[in-house]
Parts: sequence; C-alpha cells; structure tokens
Amino acid sequence: MCSQALAREEGRRKRLEAELSELRSMYGNVVLEYEEARSMIESLGTKRNGEIAFLRSSLAEKC
Repeated sequence: MCSQALAREEGRRKRLEAELSELRSMYGNVVLEYEEARSMIESLGTKRNGEIAFLRSSLAEKC
C-alpha cells in the first residue's frame, strides 16, 4: 500500500514537472515576442521622427 502511494505521488510529481517546464517555455516565448514588438515600435518611432524632421526642414527651405 505504501509503495503504491509513493508511486502515485512520484507520477504526479513527474507530470507537474513536465507541466511546469512547458509553462516556463511558453512564458519565455511570450517575453521574447514582447521584447521584439517593443523594439520594432521604438525603431518605427525613431524612423517617424527622422521623417518629420526631414519634412520640417524641407518646408523651411521652401518658405
């Protein structure tokens, strides 16, 4: 009886460890996707600011 309970708990522990590993992997992927998206937004903002500066300069030369 004791060995059955121990085997059952070991099986439960292994399943929980597998689930935890999967969740860690999923969390890591979400963080990576967030960081990539944030980097892209910052890059687009920098590009936009450069284009605005260029347009202002062009308008100033024409006026």
